[in-house]
Amino acid sequence: MNQLFDIPESKSPKLLWMEKHGVKTHQSDLSEDPWIAWLASNESVDGLPRNMEKCGYGNTKDEAITDLAIKNNLKFWNEE
Repeated sequence: MNQLFDIPESKSPKLLWMEKHGVKTHQSDLSEDPWIAWLASNESVDGLPRNMEKCGYGNTKDEAITDLAIKNNLKFWNEE
């Protein structure tokens, strides 16, 4: 495939922020808020969150990530 410019791919500031803080997300159709976000440091051996109070929830992935950041006093990707 020809490309107009030969520029390497780069990650968005939000994605870099998620990697830095170990943010993980999951979508489920079993709950009122279909998206959940948690920190890798809050993860149990089976890959699920240990402390559900420290998780973020929302109708969208962005809402869950925002809720997680607020609950854990994390600066947003555009504030660091």
